[in-house]
Amino acid sequence: MASGGEKKGREMAEKRLPPAEKSRRHNLDFSLSRRAFFPALLREAWVLSGTLKGKPAFTFSELGDLPDNQLAGLIPMILPTVAVYIDGERVVGRYKRTGTEIELFPAEKENVLALNQFNGKATLATAGSRLAQQMGWDEAQGFAYVKDLFLSLVGHLVCVPRNPLEPEE
Repeated sequence: MASGGEKKGREMAEKRLPPAEKSRRHNLDFSLSRRAFFPALLREAWVLSGTLKGKPAFTFSELGDLPDNQLAGLIPMILPTVAVYIDGERVVGRYKRTGTEIELFPAEKENVLALNQFNGKATLATAGSRLAQQMGWDEAQGFAYVKDLFLSLVGHLVCVPRNPLEPEE
């Protein structure tokens, strides 16, 4: 019998990540193992400490509720504790400490091109623009695609924003 994580990974591999509608909300569900709980708790405590120091902060679970204009300025970064690689027709994440692997998504061209932008240097807006250019899409479709991929990876605790959220003007 497959565990919940394995089943979820297979379901993701069976479907492509569709471009998001601009107003769509992403409910990030974090089902954590005991091993992943304490690192996640520490990250959430770090967010809280930033908030107490007067810095704009948010929890990972709140990312899906943020408007596109705020998400666009985030710089996605794969966590250094996770190795992400292509294994045949799928992209896999392996948590370095435990060796646990999770199937992230199919190794299709658009997924790999978008993932390569999550290097801790480019904003989601820039990554979306580059993906749109590479795939021959309009900018809105490119942004929606990288946003969905980013939020999916955040939900797996594979990717995080490198920079703090800038306050809205």
